[in-house]
Amino acid sequence: RLISLPVSGQRAFHGPPALAGVIVPGPHLDEGPNGFTLLHASGALVRVSTQPLRTLQGVVADAAGRLWWIEAPQAPLDLWRLWRYDVNQGELTFVLQETSVPFADGGAPRTPELVGLLSGDDGSFWLLLDTSQPQQQRTQTGLYQVRLDGNALGEVRQILPESSYRRPIRLSPDGSRLAHLAYDPQQASLTNGVLRPANQLWVRPVGGAAPANNPATPAYVTETRFEFLAPQLAWQDNQRLILARSRFAPGDLFGLETFGLVQVGLEGPDVVSQSYLLPPGRRVEDFTVCQADGRLLVQEVNKEEGRRLALWMGRGPLVPLVELPETVDRLLACWRAPDRPLQAQSAP
Repeated sequence: RLISLPVSGQRAFHGPPALAGVIVPGPHLDEGPNGFTLLHASGALVRVSTQPLRTLQGVVADAAGRLWWIEAPQAPLDLWRLWRYDVNQGELTFVLQETSVPFADGGAPRTPELVGLLSGDDGSFWLLLDTSQPQQQRTQTGLYQVRLDGNALGEVRQILPESSYRRPIRLSPDGSRLAHLAYDPQQASLTNGVLRPANQLWVRPVGGAAPANNPATPAYVTETRFEFLAPQLAWQDNQRLILARSRFAPGDLFGLETFGLVQVGLEGPDVVSQSYLLPPGRRVEDFTVCQADGRLLVQEVNKEEGRRLALWMGRGPLVPLVELPETVDRLLACWRAPDRPLQAQSAP
């Protein structure tokens, strides 16, 4: 049975084992319901809609299989709400309502987006919040770690100040590391005078201790001045990350031409990276990490041969799997069903 799901630019992600499913955030709509969909491993669908006239500002899952998300008004009101849904128990909980005062720093209101959830050694929860100022059309105005004390916000710590990072922001599967992109004007990379895309990958240990107190490590930088890092970042497991090497598409000021993939390994004392450059004429449109074994599914394309789905093992060339129709432009998620072949979920 085919079911149409509304999707957005936010990456779908696998939930923890206790949740056993894939979370697909929906688009931001001025009219109609906003929200997300849980694709359960059993085949069941759970659709969660925000309250009327509110948008979804990030959704995450904790180790117990509970979903957390933030809703903010579509109107310019400095007010947001945190919700929690226990899928296994069917319990919906309104956690708190707050303003941007805890991280506004005396300036204009900032709208938070929930990008991660950390569990403290004492059983507490810390929210990872990326902030923006929609009325001023400013994004990435600061990344914060906020302690959740029951139904109220506790200690607030700034992890990254405004302009010091680029999205996406990714927590490792075990929640021990935080990875994000950044732009350093001293690092040679490609810009166009208007855009300054990311040219570095940073990794910071997190967990029971506040990440603001832990040193960050530059794990990868652009290899030439004729490229930058695309806004794509994924953990293969707790020790390996995947990045995309890109340049501006010919004749398109804002278009991307992703010509290579990089696997960054953090296992040893030194960071090790493996890079693969696609043959001339081919480019990567999207990729996703499979839940079961960390393999990387890649959607590549060229004008002569069209689109195809390929497999990359972290080194060597891509291994073709199957041709894709022209209507497919994104890979949402990949997982193994029990006793069944590999499955890929794509968005037409």
